[in-house]
Amino acid sequence: MKVAQIVTNKIICKLNKGIVPWHKPWFQFPAINNMTGNVYKGINQLILDGGEYLTFNQIKQLRGKLKKGSHAEQVIFYTETEDEEDEKIITKRIIKYYNVFNIANTEGIESKFKGEYKDNNTIENCEKIINNYLDKTGMKIKKERCKGYYAPTADIINVPNIELFDSSEHYYSTVFHEIAHSTGHQTRLNRLTATEKRSKSYAREELVAEITSAMLAEYAGISTREIFDNSAAYVSQWAQKLEEDCNAILYAAAKAEQAFNYIIEIKHMSKSKQIPVANR
Repeated sequence: MKVAQIVTNKIICKLNKGIVPWHKPWFQFPAINNMTGNVYKGINQLILDGGEYLTFNQIKQLRGKLKKGSHAEQVIFYTETEDEEDEKIITKRIIKYYNVFNIANTEGIESKFKGEYKDNNTIENCEKIINNYLDKTGMKIKKERCKGYYAPTADIINVPNIELFDSSEHYYSTVFHEIAHSTGHQTRLNRLTATEKRSKSYAREELVAEITSAMLAEYAGISTREIFDNSAAYVSQWAQKLEEDCNAILYAAAKAEQAFNYIIEIKHMSKSKQIPVANR
């Protein structure tokens, strides 16, 4: 039986039994200042990705430097002024901002908040799959923010650093998910459309990406029970939004198999180069 069919059957079986809720497998720092340790408040937690930030002057004080091409983020704050109107003192709030830079965009500055970092190691089988795909497509993986995403317009993948994940397996499962999205680019399988996150086509694409990720995890031999349960939970979350669980999954599984084959290049790899499926 093919890897794709094995994974699809396992997911459907898991959904029929009921599964635990999906959880994000990496730690999300709040947005904080690296020098002071202060947490940015209010709307800034929505504007800024999680992580450590510094002003340009703070970077200079710490004797660090900005990486070429780095872009600033804005921190919003309010100041109060008093004006006299009609012989009354009126207090007004004025919105201002200042620029900060994510520590990932600096050199020579160390993180001060390593409590949640884990000693996760790279996995050779997974690296082979990823590097083979990146070499074929010319894509690169960025690791500048505490978010996992694929940007179709720029054709760029971003994932958090491996040290922020619950485990190495969770990290590679997330990379596989974003790589799966990238197979839908118009220059590859031409599957992606410009859609809102609440649309049915967006939900179907999330199903495709996660089922592809589960197939790749099985193929690479990292499909632990915890990894698989979390993938199944993610699939369930999106399938329920479509209100057609089984049909949606079968449709997505067919698309996922195409993505899976495209990534590992089964037809173009010699047997000696193929990575065997782990016996489970």
